[in-house]
Amino acid sequence: EVNLKVSIASKTLRPDLPVISRAEDISIENAMTMFEIDHIVDPIDTFANLLSLVIRAPSLHLLRDWLTGDSSSDLTDPLYPPTGRRLRGGYGRFGREIHGRLTAEGQEVTVIEENPHDVPEEISLVQGTATDLDALTEADIRGAVGIVIGTNSDEVNLTIIRAAYQLNPDLFVIV
Repeated sequence: EVNLKVSIASKTLRPDLPVISRAEDISIENAMTMFEIDHIVDPIDTFANLLSLVIRAPSLHLLRDWLTGDSSSDLTDPLYPPTGRRLRGGYGRFGREIHGRLTAEGQEVTVIEENPHDVPEEISLVQGTATDLDALTEADIRGAVGIVIGTNSDEVNLTIIRAAYQLNPDLFVIV
């Protein structure tokens, strides 16, 4: 909401200046559109697009980083994420977006969700939380190549990583 207020104030005070703002909620994005905010960035969509690019075309993602990154940083090699089944903790807005992108790229995904009433039946699902070793075991974390983590809590994200690595130290973690 703060971004919406600042964006509206900026457009009201200086309508001639371009305004770039972040919106994580569709209602905030719609309100920004009504006030003709010039560029609205959705960080969830941005992250999902970049994750898709890394999986589909690692070298293209690297080129993007070279062109948009810090000119004083060293050039690196492309990152090639392993192929195979991944786990995704949660099926909220971020989880749905990531699940959709991963499956569109041909990736197999198992979702761990505490409240699975919104998860479509065709999705591989384990009821529980990704911080729970039993839920991770039921989701066959030992047979997974990776896990995608993205809660709104750094502590929860770190707890999931710790739990996941306890069961599969070779896991490719995206957080």
